[in-house]
Amino acid sequence: MNVDPWDELQIDYVKHLPAGVELPARAARCFTCNELAVLGVIRDAAHKSPDGACSLTVSEIARQAAVCVRTAARTITIAIAAGVIGRDGRSLLNLCIQYKAG
Repeated sequence: MNVDPWDELQIDYVKHLPAGVELPARAARCFTCNELAVLGVIRDAAHKSPDGACSLTVSEIARQAAVCVRTAARTITIAIAAGVIGRDGRSLLNLCIQYKAG
């Protein structure tokens, strides 16, 4: 059985994404593993962007986090309300999602 190396990388990324998200204590208990994966995708996209903003669509975020669009949209709404991310037009701003060391 031939497994595409890209698929293996994607599976590995999604599997480890929630564990690599660090949030302030006040916000950390508000999110499930799937929601942490969504926040990890937003963090990574913002980190890679020259302007520091995530410009991915909700569908793209959901696909990369391996969750449904509804979960991604709900997570974004909760994260904005919790002050974890912000919105600037169509972009999402990472306000306090860090990479977890270790």
